[in-house]
Amino acid sequence: MEGKGADKVVLIEYIGAKVEQGELGFRPLVVIDGTPYRHDVEMKEVRLPVVANEIGKIETIGSDVATKVYGEAGKDGAVLITTKEFCN
Repeated sequence: MEGKGADKVVLIEYIGAKVEQGELGFRPLVVIDGTPYRHDVEMKEVRLPVVANEIGKIETIGSDVATKVYGEAGKDGAVLITTKEFCN
């Protein structure tokens, strides 16, 4: 399911705030239940297979750690999302 409407705004705002705080670059990796997706802050649309009410846990890791874990894809940091289904 793709995030739409208010669900999309939740993720955009979260990632945007982390970019403004300097915790993420403009193209962070978004990892949902272990599956990586690329996100570009400057893009107008977010196409991630998760909606806000499915999120159980969300974490941010900086570029140093993300690069060690995900290689070059993690150079702008990563947002780790665990859905409620996988939190238990």
